Amino acid sequence: MIDRFNYPKVSQNVVKEFLDSLRKGKFRIPICLKCDLKIWPPANICSNCYSRKIRMSKLEPRGRVIEHSFSHIDSTEKLGLVEISGIRIIGILSEENLKQVKIKLLDYDESARDFSQRFGTRILVRKVLLMIKKTDTEEIEEKELDVEELEKRIRKERLWSSSNRWIAKSEIKNGYIVASRHLDLLSNAIALDIITF
Repeated sequence: MIDRFNYPKVSQNVVKEFLDSLRKGKFRIPICLKCDLKIWPPANICSNCYSRKIRMSKLEPRGRVIEHSFSHIDSTEKLGLVEISGIRIIGILSEENLKQVKIKLLDYDESARDFSQRFGTRILVRKVLLMIKKTDTEEIEEKELDVEELEKRIRKERLWSSSNRWIAKSEIKNGYIVASRHLDLLSNAIALDIITF
């Protein structure tokens, strides 16, 4: 049985060790020695098997941004939900290791007819050039994507597709597709692990 009065004091030691390791630039969390569960938030007892046999383990501090937004209360900090080694954390995002993404339109289906006029005049995208620039190193990575073929492939392999290749002409600026449409075009490539961020 868990001693309720002793638990917070011991738990604070684990939290202190976690925070101290963060200050040193290391992401360490407790892991249960009995069932290998990553204990999050940090605690001295496993929430799965209730074992007290834990070890602090260093995890890769790189993650993937799942959601982000700007705080408009007293600051303009960028907030985000980030997944790191299977753990989801909410925090302030720094500019370090961020990437800028641009998509250049290479080819579209001129014979495709858009019967839905409520979105304006649209074109059906075939190929794009994906450009990813790392903001800290200025390194640029380019990859040509045939989004039409990716759509066919994912429908064959998984029976569905979440991409939308129809782009309004107003969403193309100087040959580049506006950022609000990037996920629509890249969703199949991300699902098939052709591109990762």
